[in-house]
Amino acid sequence: MKQDYNKFVGKNAKVVVVTPHDIEKTSKYFLKNNLPFYGIPDPDHKVANLYKQQWKLTKLGLMPAMFVINKAGKIVFSYYSKNMKDIPANNLVIDLL
Repeated sequence: MKQDYNKFVGKNAKVVVVTPHDIEKTSKYFLKNNLPFYGIPDPDHKVANLYKQQWKLTKLGLMPAMFVINKAGKIVFSYYSKNMKDIPANNLVIDLL
């Protein structure tokens, strides 16, 4: 996401990452990695549960999920990963915008 952030911005999109960590750990990670987008801590998994993000004990936690939500608040694209590396390519998402 970071390397293509300007492409998302160019499409008038906001990139928001919800993490399963507390605010301190989320802030440290975003600052250390100089991430330009929004990071929302979700240690109690309230947001993850709202979007039915999958929990896999055998994979040691929450599986990545990606959503494109339009300005009306409607989910126009959703993807639930099978593992930590199973994430849609940025260009696929950018083309949807």
